[in-house]
Amino acid sequence: MEEVMSLLSASDAVIDLSGIPLTSEMVQEVARYLAGEQKTVTVVLGSCFLGGQGMQCLSGVLKNTGVMNLDLSRNMIGPKGTLTIADILPNTKIKCLNLWGNLIGDEGVRELATVLPFSKVTLLNLRSNRITNRGLQYFTRCLGSSSITTIILRNNPLGDLGIRYLAQELNLSNIAVLNLEGCGLKIEGINHLATPVLQGVTKTGKRRSFVRGMDMIASTVQQVYP
Repeated sequence: MEEVMSLLSASDAVIDLSGIPLTSEMVQEVARYLAGEQKTVTVVLGSCFLGGQGMQCLSGVLKNTGVMNLDLSRNMIGPKGTLTIADILPNTKIKCLNLWGNLIGDEGVRELATVLPFSKVTLLNLRSNRITNRGLQYFTRCLGSSSITTIILRNNPLGDLGIRYLAQELNLSNIAVLNLEGCGLKIEGINHLATPVLQGVTKTGKRRSFVRGMDMIASTVQQVYP
């Protein structure tokens, strides 16, 4: 507790408690500190063992803060914790949301899809969350009406069918940066992405950047469709 209190008292725009296992008492202290706090812009809680219960405690105060960047990576919050975030997301100032490694699955990503069009989120990290083509089918429907410009789907078993759903919505979205590394793409998935890759711009005309997995896709598409 002393370490947490020391970090909170020393913080201003950034609170970084990453790697500290937070007990329920500690989480409550963080929540009390954040309540009504407008100076704190970035909160990093990676690997703090929050779980769904800790997320529930924090979510109650986030909508009254100035937090714009929220890192909840590797906290195993699961679908229930994701629902908790989804409930308050439209009423927050959060623009960058990191949910890497939280086992949210298809159920969790569907919950996010219902609220993202009403949120301010522009960067979303969903890396390693066991999201399949089923979850992505629901999720992609929200992209055209959301503000998301960067999405990381790395290391989710999306397969070619999931990429097909994504490709159908990509040019209707604002997505400029997309990471699909380790998502199980084969030639069929590459073919689905051919048009979005070749066009290379978002619906607002912004140049699209293909990172990591997408570098391979862009290169392959140019060879298949010279």
